Amino acid sequence: MKKAVCIIAAFPETNREGNDSGDGVSQEYFTCNEGYWHSSAANQCISATRALLQNREEFLVKILTSASSNSSLVRKLKSLKPDIVLSGVAVEKTSEVAKQIDGSFSVFLVTDTIYDRGTSVEEEVAIGRAVGDACLKCGIKHVIYSTQMHVYASIGLRSDPCDSKAHIADYFTNIGLPRTLLVIPPLYEDFSHGVFKPLKTDRDNLYKIVAPTGYIPIDLISFKDLGSCICSIFKDSKQWVGKTITLSGDKMTLKEYAQILTHHLFPCNIEDAPVTPEEFIARHSWDGVEDMANYFDYLTRGVQRNNQITTMSLDKDVMSFYDWSKANKEILKRLIAE
Repeated sequence: MKKAVCIIAAFPETNREGNDSGDGVSQEYFTCNEGYWHSSAANQCISATRALLQNREEFLVKILTSASSNSSLVRKLKSLKPDIVLSGVAVEKTSEVAKQIDGSFSVFLVTDTIYDRGTSVEEEVAIGRAVGDACLKCGIKHVIYSTQMHVYASIGLRSDPCDSKAHIADYFTNIGLPRTLLVIPPLYEDFSHGVFKPLKTDRDNLYKIVAPTGYIPIDLISFKDLGSCICSIFKDSKQWVGKTITLSGDKMTLKEYAQILTHHLFPCNIEDAPVTPEEFIARHSWDGVEDMANYFDYLTRGVQRNNQITTMSLDKDVMSFYDWSKANKEILKRLIAE
């Protein structure tokens, strides 16, 4: 009998726009002009949906989202042909969520951060709690929650998307929800569209990756492998309930990532451009850029420990950054030059 899995995209915004053209390194990868955090949340949902649907013999896949039916995200999700898509759901209401998830075996929950009302942490936490209460009420056997760590509590600097998710994770633990907490790093694809995309310089074929990561190795994983890991966790719920998993497909300094890109994308020369968090913030205007700078600050202090061994146990074919960039070099050349 198939397991019914509900993917909940619990986003405060209901009509977030993005690029659903499939014009990228991964065909289903979603790009959003509102910045890293929104794109990251959307891609986690898409990657999980994609992987579960490749195992239709085991899973019935239902999408539940607050995004409107005409949003780019919902169009992207529908294009993958899940069994059910419910959009425009009031995810902040426990009773509404419970009505829609009742009968599901498991849930993958992704919450997103809102920036235009000045209540980013409070609103995301309230939504996360409402969904958690609904899961408990309905007797959901396994909830995977995409979380992050307590940045403010660790280093005294706010990173609202991380801090709110950490508070939600704490709540799930406190109420006894059968959960797996999944800490997801940035994606390899962020070098093609996102926060790590090399920027043009005045010199021909010279591009700079501008991010305040210092000289500390940074964990990343591919869009495809993220979904594969989520699928594997659902396949063996008993083993992973109650655990916290920190994913990592590869771990290098930004300079080393740049060297690999240069090797595969010649004559393009990719270099890292060390900047301070303040300089990084000054270069960008998207929502949450200061939170991103503080997140990088947190990572450079070596507080977080991602686990490549656990990741490989979930996906034995997880790609290294070297293999990923080699496989996608022609598309990367085109995207970086845009």
